[in-house]
Amino acid sequence: MAEFELSPEILQTAAGSITGDIAQIQTAVYGREVRASIAECLYLLLQRCEQCESELTEIRTGLAELKNTVNQLETALESYRQETTQRLDNAENTLESCTQSLENYKQETDQRLETAENVLESCVQKLHDETSKTNVINEILESVLDPEELNKIARYPDLDGDGRVSSSDVALVLSASSQMGVGNPSGLSEEQEKLADMNGDGTCDAKDAALIQEFATDVGIGTYQNTAIGWMKFKKDKGI
Repeated sequence: MAEFELSPEILQTAAGSITGDIAQIQTAVYGREVRASIAECLYLLLQRCEQCESELTEIRTGLAELKNTVNQLETALESYRQETTQRLDNAENTLESCTQSLENYKQETDQRLETAENVLESCVQKLHDETSKTNVINEILESVLDPEELNKIARYPDLDGDGRVSSSDVALVLSASSQMGVGNPSGLSEEQEKLADMNGDGTCDAKDAALIQEFATDVGIGTYQNTAIGWMKFKKDKGI
């Protein structure tokens, strides 16, 4: 808007306000007074319009800032909503997985307990007679220990390492006894010497060879199995 100034003459005859100017226009007698009031009224209206435009600009700026803030809040809220939804989904998946794992563990535990109960019932039934007791112990040993460990515990006299006790093991013991009898090394390893000492008297001699031969003979007629368990039964029967 174009700016203008009122002449002192007009201002002297004007009322000084829009309301006053309107009242003076309504009661004016001379045209000069009317013109002065109209001019001042327009001037004041112009000033007011300029002031309103300035205030409107400030309001628009404030609204733009407020809109920007609202947009930022909406963006943050949407991000938080998505994050919360994702975390809830993850929690639900984790809970479902834990529930399934717990159910699987329960089923596995129930199955193992049922199996243990069946084994226990079977063992209790077998333990009614003395012979079955030994069989149960042997079954437990065979299920828990591998053959090599069981052979070591039983001191199974398989000196030549062919997986069975035979006349070749007897021959090794007799040979070792013969060599040691003339002051020579036995020709056996330390482990073989331990196995060859059947009766535990600290030496490898014909007595040990005789025990091994007796066991091999009994195996041949079916009295014992040619295993570590069979050897333990043989030693128990012989009181070794």
